[in-house]
Amino acid sequence: MKTSLWLMSFFLLSPSAIGAALLLPRIYRVDLKLDAPVIQRFLAMSMDDDGYIWIGNSTKTLFRYDPRKGAIKIIPMPISIPVGQFIASALAMNGKVYLLLEKSPVLAVYHPQSGEFTTLKLPSHKANSWYGTTAGHSPYLYLFDRDVSGLIKWDTRNDTYSIIPYPYQGPLPWAGTYVKGENAFYCAIWNGNKIVRLNLATSRFDGEYPTPWKDAQPTGVVPLRDKLYVSDRLNGRLLVFNLTSHSWAQAIRIPDYGKVFGFVGAGIEYRDIAYFSLSTYKNEAGDSIDGKPYHFLDRFLAYDPRTGGFGYLQLPHQPDEYPQTAYLLAGSDGHLYFFGQDIYKPKSGVLEREYHGKATAYQTRPVASRHPVRISMRMRSGDLGTRLSDL
Repeated sequence: MKTSLWLMSFFLLSPSAIGAALLLPRIYRVDLKLDAPVIQRFLAMSMDDDGYIWIGNSTKTLFRYDPRKGAIKIIPMPISIPVGQFIASALAMNGKVYLLLEKSPVLAVYHPQSGEFTTLKLPSHKANSWYGTTAGHSPYLYLFDRDVSGLIKWDTRNDTYSIIPYPYQGPLPWAGTYVKGENAFYCAIWNGNKIVRLNLATSRFDGEYPTPWKDAQPTGVVPLRDKLYVSDRLNGRLLVFNLTSHSWAQAIRIPDYGKVFGFVGAGIEYRDIAYFSLSTYKNEAGDSIDGKPYHFLDRFLAYDPRTGGFGYLQLPHQPDEYPQTAYLLAGSDGHLYFFGQDIYKPKSGVLEREYHGKATAYQTRPVASRHPVRISMRMRSGDLGTRLSDL
């Protein structure tokens, strides 16, 4: 596929009382030409042992991206595979790629060596699985069925599974974050106002931690040192959980809540900074902060707990573009990756989340390309740096 490359670097400034600048990573933009079905969004992704990125997305087509060349490969799925609305996650492990198909009774598996797809039955024919995760070098995938089975421990060596009993009342976990120092998962229950802990050594849930904030909706969990930073979905806060005392510590108000964004979603850690997705979504009725159709933003929230500073990691784009982005990947190669889909409708000037404009990749590593870099400059904070309160 044809690609073109941009290069920019960003100094994003903190609006906190400390006033320290957040020096965020240099981002390379790669324009992608997708000869594929219409795509509105890129979804959860993973990197395999060969350095390829496998990407979930809003179609029923699998994407493989090579970040070294900036090349994307389209792999159509057989129409016989019962996919829900989309491929929610693509999880590469043990030479296979496991595909979570949202509301589907099967787990699809792609075999890169043979180019074949197979399917494996999930525990329930009414499964609703969007996310899964791994734990270090373990051979297991942990799949989350948010409606029926709960947490499924899947052995990728022989494709057998067991269900880990969920002992608590209320909604089931929908995703989990691995905390290496504890060899445990922490799962946020946004519609249950708590987080729960899974002990991986025993394969048992052994901790339930309701938040002390009555209206909280804990969503994305990011471990940094001895704390968890948990996004409060619709309340514009980061909830801080102390891993030493296993207790809640404080709630940090995020600047610009209600003006630039109304929703703070899933997050990851990259080089000691927490990043979270953002949307104009405001409430369960589907309203937005600006009265227009809601959408994910063209940036991620960044938070540095060492300084208390907030900033934006913004996608470089032209004035007549708006790349919507929602998922990040901290690759095993030490680089950060995310993808955008342009939702700016040029004739009307409206941002429409289902619009299928140009697809772009963003990464912290350069691409080996014969084409010259179109833009190469190091921005000072006064050039392109952005204070949250200015947007």
